[in-house]
Amino acid sequence: MGGESGVGKSRLLDELRTRALVQGALVLRGQAVSEGGLPYQLWREVLRWLALLADPDDLEASVLKPYVTHLEGLLERARHLTHLNSTPRPRRPVCSPPSRR
Repeated sequence: MGGESGVGKSRLLDELRTRALVQGALVLRGQAVSEGGLPYQLWREVLRWLALLADPDDLEASVLKPYVTHLEGLLERARHLTHLNSTPRPRRPVCSPPSRR
């Protein structure tokens, strides 16, 4: 989206984002700079989040790698956290209340 300063671009996008979130949509955001940004700068943060959410296979990760910095470490941490969350945790022993004599 582009336009003159102060015409309501940010406000419009915030309203659309809020409505989408309320309806259960996944909303990702990128930001561009007018000069000096990296190639595909607008999409880099979006791709980073998508890589975390989608858990890409090796081929998909190889396509994303040039655009997502530190992709290997990011995916490894995400897989590790997923594993931790899915591993059953040992239960703490339940203490019986003291018996009365």
